[in-house]
This record gives sequence, structure tokens and C-alpha cells, in this order.
Amino acid sequence: MSSRNIVVVGAGPVGTVAALACARLGHRVTLLEAEQRVNDAPRASTTQPPTLEIIEALGLIDEYIARGLVAPTFQFWDRPSMRLVAEFDFGCLKDETRYPYVVQTEQHKLALMGIERLKAMGQAVRMGTRVTGLSQDADSVTVETEQGPLRADYVIGCDGGRSTVRKSLGIEFEGFTWPERFLVITTQFDFAAALHGLGKRWECETISLKPYPCAHVLHSFIDAILALRAEGLRASDVARIRCPIAEHMIGIVCEPREQKIAPQNDWQGRGSLPYSLAEALVTGRLDGTSYRGDAATRGEIRALAAKIEYEVDRSAKPNQFKGWVIAELNEGRVLEKIEPYNRGSAERPLRDFDILKKFRDNAGARFDEARIADIETAVKSLTGPGAVRRLGAACSI
Repeated sequence: MSSRNIVVVGAGPVGTVAALACARLGHRVTLLEAEQRVNDAPRASTTQPPTLEIIEALGLIDEYIARGLVAPTFQFWDRPSMRLVAEFDFGCLKDETRYPYVVQTEQHKLALMGIERLKAMGQAVRMGTRVTGLSQDADSVTVETEQGPLRADYVIGCDGGRSTVRKSLGIEFEGFTWPERFLVITTQFDFAAALHGLGKRWECETISLKPYPCAHVLHSFIDAILALRAEGLRASDVARIRCPIAEHMIGIVCEPREQKIAPQNDWQGRGSLPYSLAEALVTGRLDGTSYRGDAATRGEIRALAAKIEYEVDRSAKPNQFKGWVIAELNEGRVLEKIEPYNRGSAERPLRDFDILKKFRDNAGARFDEARIADIETAVKSLTGPGAVRRLGAACSI
């Protein structure tokens, strides 16, 4: 077969596949596309077995499957009743094709694969080149573009429903418009990452437990201030406390400053960095009885909270609840404590003793010691027969 000079108009999936097929047969190809880039808006994505065989012949099948989702079955559902109408099992075609399944790969990905392969083969790809018309004689075709004319032995029109090539040839676009309207929605949400390990990994192993009754981002700061207190720090020693904190946390626990220093109720206190640290340092604890002390204690806590400031921690990492406390003392010394991770996280899991203590403290607000012991026993025997029933009975009010 002698080599021909072929112009393909339209760099969608049809155009790039046609251009690549011609190039693999030894022809010189120029692919023209009116837009500067391939349109990646949501369009067709389901590729049937016969088309997969064509993609295989083009040498793209491995990459195409790797960039898509393999679906061995295809389902039709009735939306109002949420009833499965039919399921097509492509496994029935296993003796007819090497690809007894469909692949969900958006069509723009196929176009981009084809363009990259054409460039690697030394073929011409001209983006931003709009075709305005064409004419032919007995020997060749002249393609008019906004950048000037091109001559070719053949032109393949793949420029969509408003095809300039088709209109130039006087070919009608026969058909009809469906009366229904369809909505196509796409998202950049990474479902693969979200579903990674589904059914294989216990997500509860990565869930942080809360040892303190306050905003989760504060826990490492509470650990840090209590650690300094255990080393001898007291509220009366403090000239100023600085807390470097991740910038996205500032609006949650540091501002507005007036409210964070003097919260009007316990819920505001639980979301305050200066007040929670001040209460922990003044009382030596932060538990279910906190945020409701007498007037004298609250006054001492607010006075200390006014000395606690924040600054942006540029070293903070995403999704890390880091606590950093720098205490400047009246005598001039500086004490510093950093807790990289909150206690109760996967990086710093709570001890069984800590979990039990928090449960007992919380349950004590509702149950007596005997009932609390019954609940603990029921939880520890959850793997036995009737365990859920016993736990429910123990927790009933």
C-alpha cells in the first residue's frame, strides 16, 4: 500500500483513533483540532468489547484499561422503585472475545492517549486550528483553516454534530432529538482513595478517641500544658504563653479573641484554646466536671487565658492535631512542650486504663457503680451469645 497524505479534522476519540489507525498503516497524518485542548467535559465513557478490540489493535489497550474501571456486568435500574430491571453479564462472551467486559474510561482520556502516540510516531497534531471549509479536485483536497490552506490526498471529517467537513460536502445531518433531557454529573472526588481497603481494613483503628471534653484540635495542647504542669509549672508563674497552631484551626479555637478568653457558657469554653489551656493549668485536669467552676476559679482561669496567645505554625502538616506550648515565666525562663499527635490517635493510642476511666467518668453522671460494672461486663463479652441483648438491658434507663 502506497503512503498517502491524510488530514483528520477533529481530535475527539473518533478523530484520534482514525488518525492513529492511518498512521499505523504507514500513512502521513495531520490531525487538526479547533480548540487549544481536548474537551474533558463529561461525555461517553462505556467501551464495549468490539471497541476494546479496536483499541487493542491500535496498541493502547493496556494503558486504556489501566486508566479506567473494568465492569464485568452492566445493570439497568428503575429509579422510582429502585428495582433492578436487568443485568447483562459480559462473562457470557468469554468464548467470543478476549474482553468479556466493558471498561469505563472517559472518552477524552482515549483522545489524549491517541494524541501522545501520534506525536511519538512523528505525526503532526495541530491544536487551535479551526477548519473553515474545503474543496476537492480529481487529485487532492484543499482544507481551508484560519491559519491557511492545507492539501491532502484524503480528508476524514470527525468534527462532531456541527461538522464543517459535512456541511462543506453538502451532506445532511439526518436524525431526531430525543424528547427527554439527561443530566450528566461528574466529580473530582477520589472514590478509589475513599474506598481503598473497604471490607479489608477496620477504619475504627484510625479513628481518634477524645480523652478531653473539648474541641479535638485542642487535645495535644492540653497534653502539652498538663505535661508542663507535671514538671512544676503553675498559673502564677506565667508571664505569657504562646501557642503556634495550624492556620486553618485559628478560626475554630482562637478567634474571636474576646469570646475565647471569656466564654459565656461551657460550650464556648470547649471550643477555646486559651480558656481550655488556662483551665487545665489552673485545675490540673480537664474532664466532665470542667468549664463550670465557681466564680473565683473562673476569674483565675480568665486572667490566665488573657495571657495565652497564638501564632501561625508554618510547620504544621495537614490532618495533624499538633500541640505546641511555649511558656514564658515571670522569672525569665522559657518552658516549651510539643506534642506531635493527639493522645487517642492512631499514632498515640489510649491505654485501656484511659478508655475505662473516661467511660466511668461519663457514665457516672447517669448510672451508679453497679450499673457501670454491668455495662463493662457486657461490653467485654460482646462476642458471646446474647451479648447485644445484655448490653442493651444494661444501658437501658
